[in-house]
Amino acid sequence: EPPPDAGPVRADARPEPEDPGVVCSSVPCVAGEPCVRTLAGTGTAGRQNGAADRAHFTSPKAIALDGRGALYVSDDHVVRKIQDGQVTTLAGDPDLYGDQDGPAAEASFDSLRGIAVDSKGVVHVVDRGAGKLRRIDNGMVSTVAIASEGALDPLDVATDGSDLYLVDHGHVSCMLVCSGVVRRAPSIGLLKGGKLEILPETITLTELRQDTTYLFAQPQAVAIGPAGVLYMPTAEGVRLIARDGTVKDLTIDPASAISDLAVDAQGVIYGVAPFVSRVGLLDLEGKLTTIPPLPEKLLDALMDPGCVDGPASVARFAAPMGIAVEANGSRIYVADSGNRRIRVIER
Repeated sequence: EPPPDAGPVRADARPEPEDPGVVCSSVPCVAGEPCVRTLAGTGTAGRQNGAADRAHFTSPKAIALDGRGALYVSDDHVVRKIQDGQVTTLAGDPDLYGDQDGPAAEASFDSLRGIAVDSKGVVHVVDRGAGKLRRIDNGMVSTVAIASEGALDPLDVATDGSDLYLVDHGHVSCMLVCSGVVRRAPSIGLLKGGKLEILPETITLTELRQDTTYLFAQPQAVAIGPAGVLYMPTAEGVRLIARDGTVKDLTIDPASAISDLAVDAQGVIYGVAPFVSRVGLLDLEGKLTTIPPLPEKLLDALMDPGCVDGPASVARFAAPMGIAVEANGSRIYVADSGNRRIRVIER
């Protein structure tokens, strides 16, 4: 990574490894079983726009859905839009990495993660590489000012239409066995009036226990469900935080693998687990279903990523990072980062 004051960097200065592209096989879907298919992307790394089945993605990390059926994808250092079968670049210069605000076509980003769109079509995206929350509105990109200390390691953002909730990962990056003390606890902040107010209910980890396995040290994401309830994955499960501060914890195994989640209008939770290349659904009765099903030994799931369109029982993903869902839960959209595709699960 270039130093913070290095200015814009040409995209070709960070060359992508030569790759012929990820090939995805297809199995006919069957009645009565959710169907997984490719919505956009060829598996070839690149920035080509156009028809969804010919477009190229580099590293789709997060995905958001607006009220008109358009999808917004944070893809490396550009924001892409998918609507009516076409892929376009909403913001970012495909040829530059940087931290430049201004007209969308001239603006630059560094390394994008979480993304959210409000009811007015305003897009907020986390530029993790720059340590900022950026805003795309009416063809212009701006930086959302964060007073106080700001977010040290922003990962995700969610909006209820007026307020913004920003995940600060807290400089915790632990994937296997961890030890030591966290200097800044991971948290979710409410960004209102240019100030970041840390929600005390979300500071759930203050110390990493020695000789304990973590797939992700929380939190990774935040979603807003019915009645404004916040949903946050943690190392132990999913934490639900009501507007009055009431907290409910749902124990899910393997919850620590969740990197992003979404919630439909009924309160059903949808998550992606990149390490095991699965999409999960937690219904209102607490039943967890994964697509595809998990093997008997969880570690075996690390060995079977792939790219297969078809019935949920045989479909395959590769390190899916982002998820969005329609309000009625009929379609689930997945940023399938390892396969450089946007996938959809139709139920």
